[in-house]
Amino acid sequence: MKKKLILISLILVIVALVGCDNQARRVNQNIVNEADNFNLYRRVAVVNLLDNEPLFELTGFFSLEDRGGRITVTVQTGPNSFERHIINVNEFTFWIVEDLNEIDVSPFARTIIIQPEMFMNFDIDVR
Repeated sequence: MKKKLILISLILVIVALVGCDNQARRVNQNIVNEADNFNLYRRVAVVNLLDNEPLFELTGFFSLEDRGGRITVTVQTGPNSFERHIINVNEFTFWIVEDLNEIDVSPFARTIIIQPEMFMNFDIDVR
């Protein structure tokens, strides 16, 4: 009888743990779906790891896709208008996305910050 009670308890614990894992995956997928439908106000930032300077920052309602070294960000800028930004990253850059839903803003608000001092100046001599 004691062995059956232990076995039943073990099965209940396993079922409970498996249920938690499924719920976490389901919640994560729901968050991804909300972001892909432009319902989450978020910020993405890209930082240069060599000098800890920000290279790019975007805040707004956007969908993000990581394509291994290239981040594609699609931003909703109006009821039926969108912008797409492609960000190339490498081993010297770090990027992070944070959800900012608690901020009450216009559904089409966005802020883009590009640090121009990070780009090298060059002249093209056409002859």
